Amino acid sequence: MSEIIWIALVALAILVLVAVLLTYKAKKNKKQKPDYYAFFVMGLIWTITGPIIWALSFFAEGMPSLFSTPLFPVGVVFLVVGLANKNKWNKRLPSIEKRNRLLLAATALILIGVLAAVSLLV
Repeated sequence: MSEIIWIALVALAILVLVAVLLTYKAKKNKKQKPDYYAFFVMGLIWTITGPIIWALSFFAEGMPSLFSTPLFPVGVVFLVVGLANKNKWNKRLPSIEKRNRLLLAATALILIGVLAAVSLLV
């Protein structure tokens, strides 16, 4: 069990180091406005997949994984930030056809997640 904790701590340290380096590099370059549409899309994906991954790990292992637990609340925060700044979206919204494909893919992912969760219960 302690090996898993050390692996998680090393992975976390690497992620923090990469985030610091990317932040430093980004500040060195010119100022760039945040893409609030990307925040919205990322929040939507994380809000949908967070509970699915949480339920799958809960039913498979008997306890929720530490990875999936923060996905839902962070996804909601990204979703709110994206929607609060909807007027600052870069006007690059997807076409109706692309939007329908994304909706179909999201629906398929939700259906697969529900089916996987049900199959774990049976």
